[in-house]
Amino acid sequence: MRTLFSGKPINVTVGDKCPRACDKVPYHFDISGYAFGLMAHQGEDHNLRLVGQVEIEFKRVPCHYAATKIAFKVSPKTNQSWFATAIEYTNGDGALSHVEIAHSGASDFSSMDNIWGAVWKKDINESFKAPFSLRLTSGDGKTLVASNVIPQNYSAGHKYSSNVNF
Repeated sequence: MRTLFSGKPINVTVGDKCPRACDKVPYHFDISGYAFGLMAHQGEDHNLRLVGQVEIEFKRVPCHYAATKIAFKVSPKTNQSWFATAIEYTNGDGALSHVEIAHSGASDFSSMDNIWGAVWKKDINESFKAPFSLRLTSGDGKTLVASNVIPQNYSAGHKYSSNVNF
Protein backbone atom coordinates (compact mmCIF):
# COMPACT_ATOMS: atom_id res chain seq x y z
CA MET A 1 0.00 0.00 0.00
CA ARG A 2 1.28 3.44 -0.93
CA THR A 3 1.98 5.85 1.92
CA LEU A 4 -0.19 8.95 2.17
CA PHE A 5 2.85 11.10 2.99
CA SER A 6 4.58 12.77 0.06
CA GLY A 7 7.90 13.05 1.85
CA LYS A 8 8.11 16.75 0.96
CA PRO A 9 8.94 18.97 3.95
CA ILE A 10 6.80 21.88 5.07
CA ASN A 11 7.57 24.81 7.37
CA VAL A 12 5.23 25.62 10.25
CA THR A 13 5.50 28.17 13.02
CA VAL A 14 5.48 26.55 16.46
CA GLY A 15 4.32 28.92 19.17
CA ASP A 16 4.16 26.73 22.26
CA LYS A 17 4.60 23.25 23.61
CA CYS A 18 1.61 21.05 24.35
CA PRO A 19 0.60 21.37 28.01
CA ARG A 20 0.12 18.67 30.65
CA ALA A 21 -0.44 15.17 29.19
CA CYS A 22 1.59 15.91 26.06
CA ASP A 23 4.62 16.75 28.23
CA LYS A 24 5.10 13.01 28.79
CA VAL A 25 6.44 12.60 25.24
CA PRO A 26 9.60 14.36 24.00
CA TYR A 27 7.81 16.21 21.19
CA HIS A 28 4.16 16.70 20.32
CA PHE A 29 2.99 19.11 17.61
CA ASP A 30 -0.63 19.96 16.94
CA ILE A 31 -0.65 21.45 13.46
CA SER A 32 -3.57 22.71 11.42
CA GLY A 33 -5.44 20.39 9.10
CA TYR A 34 -4.26 22.54 6.22
CA ALA A 35 -0.58 22.11 7.16
CA PHE A 36 -1.08 18.40 7.80
CA GLY A 37 -2.69 18.04 4.36
CA LEU A 38 0.30 19.75 2.71
CA MET A 39 2.42 16.73 3.68
CA ALA A 40 0.22 14.39 1.61
CA HIS A 41 0.53 13.16 -1.95
CA GLN A 42 -1.63 15.23 -4.28
CA GLY A 43 -5.30 14.36 -3.76
CA GLU A 44 -4.63 12.46 -0.51
CA ASP A 45 -4.80 15.44 1.88
CA HIS A 46 -8.25 14.51 3.25
CA ASN A 47 -7.23 10.90 3.80
CA LEU A 48 -4.04 11.94 5.57
CA ARG A 49 -5.97 14.24 7.92
CA LEU A 50 -8.13 11.25 8.92
CA VAL A 51 -5.05 9.29 10.10
CA GLY A 52 -4.68 11.36 13.29
CA GLN A 53 -1.53 11.13 15.41
CA VAL A 54 1.57 10.11 13.47
CA GLU A 55 5.33 9.98 13.92
CA ILE A 56 7.15 12.78 12.10
CA GLU A 57 10.71 13.94 11.59
CA PHE A 58 11.44 17.60 12.19
CA LYS A 59 14.23 20.12 12.49
CA ARG A 60 14.30 23.68 13.69
CA VAL A 61 14.87 26.30 10.98
CA PRO A 62 15.24 30.08 11.29
CA CYS A 63 12.10 32.18 10.98
CA HIS A 64 12.02 34.59 8.08
CA TYR A 65 9.11 37.00 7.80
CA ALA A 66 9.92 39.00 4.67
CA ALA A 67 9.40 42.75 5.05
CA THR A 68 7.44 42.24 8.29
CA LYS A 69 8.28 44.05 11.50
CA ILE A 70 7.68 42.63 14.97
CA ALA A 71 4.06 43.04 16.06
CA PHE A 72 2.48 43.07 19.51
CA LYS A 73 -1.06 41.75 19.93
CA VAL A 74 -2.49 43.02 23.20
CA SER A 75 -4.39 40.28 25.03
CA PRO A 76 -8.18 40.72 25.05
CA LYS A 77 -7.94 40.05 28.82
CA THR A 78 -5.68 43.08 29.43
CA ASN A 79 -7.09 45.44 32.04
CA GLN A 80 -5.98 48.18 34.50
CA SER A 81 -4.05 45.72 36.67
CA TRP A 82 -2.76 43.22 34.12
CA PHE A 83 -1.11 43.72 30.72
CA ALA A 84 -0.24 40.90 28.30
CA THR A 85 0.90 40.77 24.71
CA ALA A 86 1.64 38.09 22.13
CA ILE A 87 4.85 38.95 20.28
CA GLU A 88 4.67 38.02 16.60
CA TYR A 89 7.02 37.90 13.61
CA THR A 90 10.38 37.56 15.37
CA ASN A 91 12.92 36.56 12.74
CA GLY A 92 15.95 34.37 13.35
CA ASP A 93 15.67 31.72 16.02
CA GLY A 94 12.22 33.09 16.92
CA ALA A 95 12.87 32.59 20.62
CA LEU A 96 12.74 35.39 23.15
CA SER A 97 14.71 34.80 26.32
CA HIS A 98 13.70 38.03 28.03
CA VAL A 99 11.04 40.72 27.54
CA GLU A 100 10.84 44.01 29.44
CA ILE A 101 8.36 46.86 29.43
CA ALA A 102 8.61 50.58 30.22
CA HIS A 103 5.63 52.85 30.65
CA SER A 104 5.24 56.48 29.68
CA GLY A 105 7.82 58.68 31.36
CA ALA A 106 9.76 55.78 32.92
CA SER A 107 13.50 55.53 32.40
CA ASP A 108 13.76 51.90 33.56
CA PHE A 109 12.39 48.76 32.00
CA SER A 110 10.78 46.08 34.18
CA SER A 111 10.71 42.36 33.43
CA MET A 112 7.68 40.63 32.03
CA ASP A 113 6.81 36.98 32.67
CA ASN A 114 6.35 34.45 29.90
CA ILE A 115 2.92 32.87 30.36
CA TRP A 116 3.11 30.46 27.41
CA GLY A 117 4.46 30.48 23.89
CA ALA A 118 4.83 34.02 22.60
CA VAL A 119 2.67 35.61 25.33
CA TRP A 120 4.32 37.81 27.97
CA LYS A 121 2.55 39.53 30.89
CA LYS A 122 3.10 42.17 33.54
CA ASP A 123 1.06 42.92 36.67
CA ILE A 124 0.52 46.68 36.61
CA ASN A 125 -1.24 49.40 38.58
CA GLU A 126 -2.94 52.69 37.74
CA SER A 127 0.38 54.57 37.59
CA PHE A 128 1.60 52.28 34.79
CA LYS A 129 0.32 54.29 31.81
CA ALA A 130 0.78 53.87 28.07
CA PRO A 131 2.45 54.44 25.71
CA PHE A 132 4.56 51.34 26.39
CA SER A 133 8.00 50.51 25.02
CA LEU A 134 9.19 46.90 24.95
CA ARG A 135 12.76 45.66 25.08
CA LEU A 136 13.25 42.19 23.61
CA THR A 137 16.20 39.85 24.01
CA SER A 138 16.38 37.01 21.48
CA GLY A 139 17.49 33.48 22.28
CA ASP A 140 20.90 34.24 20.78
CA GLY A 141 21.37 37.36 22.95
CA LYS A 142 20.44 40.17 20.54
CA THR A 143 18.50 43.04 22.12
CA LEU A 144 16.25 45.64 20.56
CA VAL A 145 13.71 48.21 21.73
CA ALA A 146 10.31 48.86 20.19
CA SER A 147 9.78 52.42 21.45
CA ASN A 148 6.24 53.53 22.27
CA VAL A 149 4.87 50.62 20.25
CA ILE A 150 1.73 50.32 22.39
CA PRO A 151 0.03 53.73 22.08
CA GLN A 152 -1.59 55.73 24.86
CA ASN A 153 -5.10 54.87 23.68
CA TYR A 154 -4.42 51.17 22.94
CA SER A 155 -7.26 48.66 22.77
CA ALA A 156 -7.22 45.17 24.24
CA GLY A 157 -7.27 42.61 21.43
CA HIS A 158 -5.64 44.98 18.92
CA LYS A 159 -2.32 44.34 17.15
CA TYR A 160 0.34 47.05 16.94
CA SER A 161 3.22 46.93 14.45
CA SER A 162 6.67 48.16 15.38
CA ASN A 163 9.45 49.53 13.22
CA VAL A 164 11.99 46.91 14.42
CA ASN A 165 12.95 43.31 13.68
CA PHE A 166 15.80 40.95 14.49
